[in-house]
Amino acid sequence: MASFGAISILYGRTLNIGDLDEVIALLERHNYSKASYNRLGLRLKISQNTLEKIKKDYREVDPCFTECLASWLRKADGVKKPTIGTLIAALRGIGENAVADGIDRERQ
Repeated sequence: MASFGAISILYGRTLNIGDLDEVIALLERHNYSKASYNRLGLRLKISQNTLEKIKKDYREVDPCFTECLASWLRKADGVKKPTIGTLIAALRGIGENAVADGIDRERQ
């Protein structure tokens, strides 16, 4: 069952940087492997240059994962509309179908 805070991000609205903690918690709850943050970032339309800068600046997987999501939520690199639907599609695009399915079920 989704918590009250999670409900607000699950139902189609455009996400923003204020939603970062909830997005991270959602992915963790569904056992997303943070190590694939670079592939996820590319699917979320974060440029390779931005992802390389994140890796250089933050080095460790956890902060890189967090900054990748933060960049998406800040609409870096011309990201148009960060939503949970976009996140689910990106997860499916990198083969994280179990994570995507879990989030999709939580939305319903």
